[in-house]
Amino acid sequence: MGNEWPSMSYVNIPEMRHFVYKNRSIAQFCMPAFEAPYLTDTERKESGDYSNFPWNQELKRLFSNYFRMHSKIHNTSRSIKLMYTVHDTENWLAWVSSKILFFSKAVDC
Repeated sequence: MGNEWPSMSYVNIPEMRHFVYKNRSIAQFCMPAFEAPYLTDTERKESGDYSNFPWNQELKRLFSNYFRMHSKIHNTSRSIKLMYTVHDTENWLAWVSSKILFFSKAVDC
């Protein structure tokens, strides 16, 4: 893999478009490199170290949904360990255990 982040093609789950994984014991996050529709190849190359990151509408929508799932799953008034949400064109999954935190987006098949 070299110094580049792995892409979703490396993960090899065709329906999955993006994910965020956190190992809770060492507080380490992992996610694939952004690809279309989140970033074009040109945007990815121009962003370099992500200091001048191009927050387009698709990226904002992706992270807004992650934040929404995160707040629901960590709501102190109820304990949710697994959440699955279906939208018109995509499905979202949030899973929390004592060891991991996982969020993903997949397209409708």
